[in-house]
Amino acid sequence: MALRYTKLMMWLLAAFVVVDLGQAFLQYYHCPMDGDMVILALPAEYAGEIFSNPTGLKAVMTGEPMGAVGRFTAQYSLHLFYHHVPSWLQAFVSPIDSIYLATALFSLLCHILFLYLMGRMVTRRRNPLARENILVYAITTPLLAFYQYYIVQGLIDRSPTYTFYYIWPILIIIAVLIPIVHTIFYDEEKGFGWLGFILSLIVVIVWSQGGPLIPPLAIIWGLMLLGAMGYKYIYLRKFSGLNLQQKSHKVYFPAIILIIMILASGWAYFLKKYNPEFISNDALAPLADRFKLLLKGLWIILTIEKGFSLLLLVTGINLIIAHKLVPEYWHRFKYFFFALAIFSLVYLAMLPFGGYRSYRPYIVRYDTLIPVTICLITVFLHTTYTLLNTLTSVRLSLFTGMIGILLLFNIYGDLGIQHLETCEKNALKEISASTSDTIFLNSNCNILSWEPITSPYTSHMINDMLRVWNITDRDKLFFSKKPE
Repeated sequence: MALRYTKLMMWLLAAFVVVDLGQAFLQYYHCPMDGDMVILALPAEYAGEIFSNPTGLKAVMTGEPMGAVGRFTAQYSLHLFYHHVPSWLQAFVSPIDSIYLATALFSLLCHILFLYLMGRMVTRRRNPLARENILVYAITTPLLAFYQYYIVQGLIDRSPTYTFYYIWPILIIIAVLIPIVHTIFYDEEKGFGWLGFILSLIVVIVWSQGGPLIPPLAIIWGLMLLGAMGYKYIYLRKFSGLNLQQKSHKVYFPAIILIIMILASGWAYFLKKYNPEFISNDALAPLADRFKLLLKGLWIILTIEKGFSLLLLVTGINLIIAHKLVPEYWHRFKYFFFALAIFSLVYLAMLPFGGYRSYRPYIVRYDTLIPVTICLITVFLHTTYTLLNTLTSVRLSLFTGMIGILLLFNIYGDLGIQHLETCEKNALKEISASTSDTIFLNSNCNILSWEPITSPYTSHMINDMLRVWNITDRDKLFFSKKPE
């Protein structure tokens, strides 16, 4: 007998998801701010240039570098969020607590949205509380590593700034692409209505500048999905069997969305050549060396922690089981799985062309790997969900045991709450309470910075951000002792 959706099982799974979300919220809340928060959220003068020229045309016409060019949407979202949400929350909590609470709420929003989108992708159920979706949530949520396996499969960034630049815009694009994927692989899917079509066009245009990962992944996904549509509707001649409304909703609208997404993302990808960061770091490692570093980086991902490699192994076993025991399912979705694998390989091959960063010495790490990690999780969830609902008797028990072991590894690696923000928060309290204009801090922790601030003159911009957050009501510079 295949998996039975009893009320008791659904309540237990739902309780597990709620408890895990609660733990995740506390983990996000107790994370410190990062060193780019002030530069990009305040923002610094060079980082704010893009606000007056969001399209990047000025950089192209003048040939001069422009900070954050091609990333307007991510930059502006970060700016708006941290200039308003902490202030709103101060009706309930202190100004210092408000910035950590705001960060935790946004990270939790990304976490929940990821769960829903994975459920929507796998089960095709729109109801977020559908029992099938709850099952997928329970399998998915342990995979969002924040502690032990974070360095190989982290999706929600520990640096709050980069949650806005990586997972958030990717989730927005996935939300648009899921109906297109369903239109291609499920004949019963209705496709896009006029409202969904117009909203999707706006999203792919605006969010093409959602961060450094969006242009390459949107271009590759767009081209591959257009190819899949061409194969289905032209090569297999399924277009002629559609009526006029179906042609619009299932073919014309999705194709237009994908073409616009490719063009908008191509423009954002072109603009990166005017980004000072790309220009200044590109010469640090020749292109051939970057490919060698990429291979080394992938080896590190597979070996430094067992999280990603174990997920890859179990997903491979799932595919073998599906091929052998559920041939109808395999024949229907094998091209979908191949497409995700090809996307991952092409995306990884494009990474060296993005330049070299000293803080990312091997080209690939958990953050640039996010699109590949999502593809792997998608295949894992898709096959796991199908096999749980197809296998019977001893096979189902053995398979459930294998999945349970994988999830237990991930659950154990993320147990507990680490109060990583304590030193920074205490320093902010000391700054807030001080009556001096220049404050010496006994602690040498990072305070909205990547390293301890040892000169008061380097705290000017942080002082401006603290005033925005009402943590201070006047200029207060601060510094601490140099690390020994």
